[in-house]
Order: sequence, then C-alpha cells, then structure tokens
Amino acid sequence: EMYEQKLVTYPRTDSQYLTDEMGESTETLIQMLLGKMPYAEGLEYQPDVSKVLNSKKVSDHHAIIPTVEVAKADIGKLKERNCKILYLISARVLTATADPYIYESHKCQITCNYHTFYLSAKKTKQEGFKTIEKKLKQFFGII
Repeated sequence: EMYEQKLVTYPRTDSQYLTDEMGESTETLIQMLLGKMPYAEGLEYQPDVSKVLNSKKVSDHHAIIPTVEVAKADIGKLKERNCKILYLISARVLTATADPYIYESHKCQITCNYHTFYLSAKKTKQEGFKTIEKKLKQFFGII
C-alpha cells in the first residue's frame, strides 16, 4: 500500500544498499526524516551516507527506503500498521547512517578455593546508532 502511495520505494528487494549516485538525495531524505518522524524529535547527528552506498551490491533494486513524498504526507492519516512500518523503515535508514555504537569490554576470572568466578562488564563510550533505537523504542512504549 505504501509503495502505491509513493511513500516507500520498491518493496520486493533483499538489498541493503543504495546506488552510489543516491548519496546527495539520501542526505536530503535523512534531513527530512529527522524533521518529520515524531520519534526523531531533538535528534541531531551527521549522517555518514557512504556506509549504505554500494552500487556493486545492488542487483535489480536498491534497499527499501522512504521517499520524499513522506514530507508532504499526513502520517497521522495512515493506517496504524502502515504508520508503524514507515517508522521502522525510516529508523533503519537513520541507524544505518549513524555513528557506530562503541563500548569497552572487560572480563575477569578469579579462582578461590577451587571455585572459579567470572565477571564481564561493558562500558559505553559512544551511543551512536543506539540513541536512535532507544528513541524509537520509547516512542513505541517498549522501554
């Protein structure tokens, strides 16, 4: 339905990449999504579109992405399931072009009286794309 409404690109693809010449239009699309998607309110980041551009990995059709028609659409008038799907597709475009999630990991092993104890811990150094995922989950009321 959303493809017929020109809100998303061709849905019958398994590609995860966009063609090399889509770089500029993808940056424009991302800026539009940041302003249009309610879960993205207050979210600011510099997208790295080069992460999703690779013409060699695109066979018949590029990855499924929202179109610029979303800017004109009244998202509130979409069916609830279509609205949620559009939010998910948009979030994947944003997370795919966001900074990486960086953490440091520590593991410790202690043996005492022939018993071995293990500890592992992670410390986040950069939230990266996880920030977008958290905002989306909060919007959906998951966390």
